Amino acid sequence: MLSFVRKHSQSWLIKFILWAVIIAFGAGTFFLGTGGSTGSSGSVVAVVNGKEIFLKEYDRAYRNLIEIYRQQFRGQFSEQLIERLDLKNSALDQLILARILETIAEEQEIKVSDDELSHRIKTLPVFQQDNKFNSRAYQNYLNFNRTTAKQFEQDIRDNIQREKVQNLITENTQVSHNEVMEMYRRENEKVKFSYITFPKDHFEEPSEPSEEEVKAFFKKQVKDFMIPEQINVQYVRLTPKMLEDSITIRDEDVADFYESNKGKFHVKKNYKARHILYRTNQSTETGDEAKKKNKEAEEEAKKKAENLLKKIKEGADFAEMAKEHSDDKASGTNGGDLGQFSKGTMVPEFEAALDNMKAGEVGGPVKTTFGYHLIKLEEVNEARVKPLDEVKDQVIKDLKLRKGKLRIQRALKKMRVAAEEKNDLAAAASAAGYEVGTTGLISRKKHTVPQIGIVPDFFNLAFTLRDNELSELLNTPEASFLLKVIERQAPKEPKLEDVREEVVEKLMAKKTKDATKARFKELAAQLKKSKDLEKVAKELELEVQETPFFSLTDSIPGIGNIQPIKDKAFATKKGNATSGESNFAYYLILVNDFEKAGSPDDKDLRAIYDRLKTVRGDQLFKDWLKKIREKADIKINREMMEVV
Repeated sequence: MLSFVRKHSQSWLIKFILWAVIIAFGAGTFFLGTGGSTGSSGSVVAVVNGKEIFLKEYDRAYRNLIEIYRQQFRGQFSEQLIERLDLKNSALDQLILARILETIAEEQEIKVSDDELSHRIKTLPVFQQDNKFNSRAYQNYLNFNRTTAKQFEQDIRDNIQREKVQNLITENTQVSHNEVMEMYRRENEKVKFSYITFPKDHFEEPSEPSEEEVKAFFKKQVKDFMIPEQINVQYVRLTPKMLEDSITIRDEDVADFYESNKGKFHVKKNYKARHILYRTNQSTETGDEAKKKNKEAEEEAKKKAENLLKKIKEGADFAEMAKEHSDDKASGTNGGDLGQFSKGTMVPEFEAALDNMKAGEVGGPVKTTFGYHLIKLEEVNEARVKPLDEVKDQVIKDLKLRKGKLRIQRALKKMRVAAEEKNDLAAAASAAGYEVGTTGLISRKKHTVPQIGIVPDFFNLAFTLRDNELSELLNTPEASFLLKVIERQAPKEPKLEDVREEVVEKLMAKKTKDATKARFKELAAQLKKSKDLEKVAKELELEVQETPFFSLTDSIPGIGNIQPIKDKAFATKKGNATSGESNFAYYLILVNDFEKAGSPDDKDLRAIYDRLKTVRGDQLFKDWLKKIREKADIKINREMMEVV
């Protein structure tokens, strides 16, 4: 297969295929835990081109995928999310992809040496302490994740092998010079504009609707006012806190959790500082005269900063000087106070200066993109890992929560079996020592139940159940549930008098939006002719705002990443007007200035080339993968998947 790829690597079809291979293998942990076919045993879930996927490895891949998403979504993770994300099929897809790549690797005799494997494991950040591989951290990781060194090392070996296949396939991918230059232009050609904005319901409709209008609106929109289906749900709700007092956490469990999760307890280096800023007010105009003015402005700002620094060192109070002189008005009114902030928060030049200062010192002037700063470092705390004694209570709390969740889930699973046997959730709950509750009649739109709270998954699940159907176990961050619908009322059409207030409210809202839209069109036409944004703003009693320079790939500061507005701004000449809208607001715009992209250096072009190559590869891989899967001989045992 790859000999064909190499031979035809310059054809458009193979370029298309080559670009497609990266996406599923780009993330370093994507296949971690899928395992390989070697040494597997047990029932077969699927067969891919003659290679079997066994139940044991499918179960492990599925559990690992659940853990990845659990860490990503944290408190939002639930059984319903597992279903919505279709994780069972995703886990199988991973294994199918793995088998396909195994075949390619075998065909091309791609292997991973023991030295390569050892180097990869020893350089993984999770096993580093003081920039060295720590064998105890490695063993703790294996214990915590309930895996063996042999299995983990096989996973890493498989990952490296797949990376090699990926690199082999993508090595001939091409991006043209014209494409790179166009992306450079899009990222570096910039515009800025002044604008006024108002919401889409800004101009209220003054007149009350007539009875005829209300009746006509109700008749036309009657479906919007339907009394929806209502249900009454019987439920059991258990929380980990119910079992908290019965759970004992051993010291060795605390130590293992701490060692395996030290990253959670890392605190970045942080500072407490004040600053005084002198802006340089650089012009965006080109030419020798503009350059001369910019240089003079920079020298003036630096000189002011130096003079004030001398004054402070002679005894002037830094905070008072900040209030009086700083161009950063937000912090200046507070004596230049920047508060406490972590390393990486400020621009590099500012933090480099802080790292060369001691607490209590005043330094500067420091030049950044904002201007010249005088800095007073008040406090510095070095990066550290919180010791176990400091976080022990939190670790115990986390472990109790984890164990409590497992116990209530086991209790509800047993309760569900008993309830299914007798078709009686209340009796099953009572036998287990718990009580049932009921929601009363609720609808999809109105379902306030104080005992449940704001739990969308509960109500989403409830409305998928048939009458007297017992739900599967529902797990949410705070509690776990069993549900059963015990009463249902069908939707019905209301009489106008029953919903008149809501009808009038919606009609008025519509009339207001229609009036605002019409007024916006008038103002846009007026501005296009007059080009006087200040006059329009004064007429509307609105404030004129101004964006900084931004590119076609940037989000517009203060507005958002609204592509139609960006396109219009770049298509409008300097000094001319245009308009645009978002989902919630209208914008009247006067283009102020453009900034040319300039000439890129080799480093810029290389970075864009690499990025385009990756992005294109991600997209094309999806197409290639679809084709290769269509041609593969894949047999899936769906019944065996349900065993997991």
